[in-house]
Amino acid sequence: MSEDKSGHGNEKSGEGKSKNIHSTPRIAVWRRLWFQVLIGTLVGLTVLTIVLPPLFGLLNLVSGVLIPLAIAFTLAYIVNPLVTILERRVKISRPISAVGLMSLVAISILALVVYVVPPLVSQSVKLINSAPAYYETVEKKINEISSNRSFDLREMILGYFDGADESEGDGGQAVITDGQSGTGQDELQGEQAAREGTASSAGDKGEKKGGGISSDLLSTITKSATKFLTTSFGAIASTLGFASYLALSLGIIAFAFFFFTWKFQAMLEWFEPFIPASYQAQTYEMLKKMDASIAAFIRGRLIQMSVITVVLAVGWSVSGVPFWLLLAIIGGVLNLIPYAPVLIWPAVISVTYITALSGDAPGLLTDAGTLNYVAVFVWPSVVYFVAQSLDGWVVEPLVQGKATNLDPLTVMIVVLLGAAILGILGMLIAIPVAACVKIVSSEILLPKLREIAKEN
Repeated sequence: MSEDKSGHGNEKSGEGKSKNIHSTPRIAVWRRLWFQVLIGTLVGLTVLTIVLPPLFGLLNLVSGVLIPLAIAFTLAYIVNPLVTILERRVKISRPISAVGLMSLVAISILALVVYVVPPLVSQSVKLINSAPAYYETVEKKINEISSNRSFDLREMILGYFDGADESEGDGGQAVITDGQSGTGQDELQGEQAAREGTASSAGDKGEKKGGGISSDLLSTITKSATKFLTTSFGAIASTLGFASYLALSLGIIAFAFFFFTWKFQAMLEWFEPFIPASYQAQTYEMLKKMDASIAAFIRGRLIQMSVITVVLAVGWSVSGVPFWLLLAIIGGVLNLIPYAPVLIWPAVISVTYITALSGDAPGLLTDAGTLNYVAVFVWPSVVYFVAQSLDGWVVEPLVQGKATNLDPLTVMIVVLLGAAILGILGMLIAIPVAACVKIVSSEILLPKLREIAKEN
């Protein structure tokens, strides 16, 4: 009896479970959280697609004002830890620290103007003036290589086949004969056209006698004077416009830097009430990670740029590279953009080689007057690779480390996207923005997605 009761009890419990299972209502797809997140993401992407192009257009219109402000805020952000230390430990107020830093920057700029700008301008002017001669040298070298028959691939291939030389020679002779006959006809036609042109010009001159020449001369002089005045005033206006914009930008940067440095902590405190109380701890932790990542990247890049510029300038100066200071500064600035420093190496080799061919750098030639290939190719390359090795193995780990935690493929993709959206400015800010996006994703987005996956 007990077994029957237990059996009946199990059957009843099983029936109850089956009834409960079948009685559970199914949730509609549009009420599921993953579906709502998907629709929200699609709607957000659609809105961004509509909103972002006009926004970027507006940014381009006001970029003349935003760029100086962005530079000033970036400089204030970089020096904020130093100003904070001076305020807390040395008891120096933030306005005085800002003025002191601006004075230090002004002295540094004055030193650069006195010691760096003159040779830099001299090398730039020399390179611009020598550009036509260098172009002729390159063109002459290309013509020499193209006219050299010792590396004719056609003749090398025909040499492997018996009897092919004679047939090809006859064909070539016929072609040359045809070409010569064609050339003769062209010369006859050219002479005839020249005679006709001379006769017509003589007729025109005959027709213009009696006052026609003076009117043409006056018209030519008027056109030349108008063109000269237009070009001169255009160049003067462009120069004055650029100088005015540069002076105005420097004034905006100086004033904005002083204000941002003075009120940096106050600006941060102004945003605190807008953070919900339940998310303050998570937000502060996330902002702390962003600050560490961005600060390490910006300060590290600036230090790397300075070190690379000095190493390249000293190395290329000693090895006899022409325009060494100009090329070193360009190489240092390119170091701000990931993967961009590789562009300076072929540029340096090309400039050194062309300068040596032109005869403007006697130190790159041997005693016999031929190219010194070690000085032209080896030593500039050695200096470049030593600088890059020093940067990659010593400077970057010390001053930057793994601040962004981005793999090389991601860095390359975000730099290209930044260049496509905002040009050079986009390339400069692409890495910090990508690092912030990664931090936000790892702190907020990915945990939410994991919760949704567990619930569904």
